[in-house]
Amino acid sequence: MVPTGLRAVDALLGGGIPGGIVADVFGGTGTGKTQLLMQLAAASVRGGGRVLYIDAAGTFRPERVVEIQGAHGAGPGLDSITVSRVRSVSEQEGSLGRAAGFSLVGVDSVTDLFGYEYPGKEAAHERNSLLMRHMRALSGLAASGGIPVVVTNTVRSIDGAESESMRRAVDPYTHVKIRLSRAGGLRGRAYWALGGADFEYRIGAAGLRDAQDI
Repeated sequence: MVPTGLRAVDALLGGGIPGGIVADVFGGTGTGKTQLLMQLAAASVRGGGRVLYIDAAGTFRPERVVEIQGAHGAGPGLDSITVSRVRSVSEQEGSLGRAAGFSLVGVDSVTDLFGYEYPGKEAAHERNSLLMRHMRALSGLAASGGIPVVVTNTVRSIDGAESESMRRAVDPYTHVKIRLSRAGGLRGRAYWALGGADFEYRIGAAGLRDAQDI
């Protein structure tokens, strides 16, 4: 289990992101998706774990992990985080072959390369089939290793309403959803089969924190 540092979310999930599940963190640009994934990686390292961070968006910043760790009074711990910078769907899929022995696997952002390599309506079936295969592999990794797998994802606007990117391929394999939004301030909602929780947050040196703590 890896704590998020957000009280409402950790209370809902019994202390943090549990092992054996896939958690999906999604939202618009600037809502803190990558920040939350990096702080989860930092929290796992502080607990003595090892992290595989699959960077499909080119957004991993080691200096930010160092800052988050320092805000918690901990050393950098970067040697316990293996970063796999992937540039194609095949590389993203292949990175899971190196996932043994980790306490947390993160993917940022899980749909980006699929949308880039298979654009448009004519490629929708192949794109979704490949993404579902990847999500199934991530779910299997979580279950077989008893570890949390956390993915981030973007949203897109359809007729003025926001919808998670490629949701129909992602949803069947995720157990916990954490939506981050800038509507009316930084607000989030975490939900899974056992219930849901709303929260307000800010982004500071330690990552995403409850709004009243910053």
